[in-house]
Amino acid sequence: MNENYSEYAVKVQSGLLSRLGFQKEYETIYLDGTLEISAIYQKQRRKRKFLCEMKEVAGFHVGRKEDAVRLGKITRDYSSGRAGAVCCVMKVNTEKGVHVICFEPGEELAEILDKRYRVQKV
Repeated sequence: MNENYSEYAVKVQSGLLSRLGFQKEYETIYLDGTLEISAIYQKQRRKRKFLCEMKEVAGFHVGRKEDAVRLGKITRDYSSGRAGAVCCVMKVNTEKGVHVICFEPGEELAEILDKRYRVQKV
């Protein structure tokens, strides 16, 4: 396991759009203390949705997103929408304000968060 890099992609399950053939994925990349979340449309177009440094994170919770109510209301949801999926909910202080984001981290990123950023865990 590389403690400086992690990459994970998850397909979004949205009823009508997925039945019409519209595919969307969220890709989470962690590299040297920077977290980037991008949306991939139709496996062709990529658009960066969120970028932050881990030093901007005020707290996080790995588990079900319903259990992370202490961090506040989720303002940006980058999860797949599957029931029971393991999510990471983070409270991030940016120049634009405070955001509470939700994404699915994958096993490697969950281990990195637990080892390196345990102090910020809520």
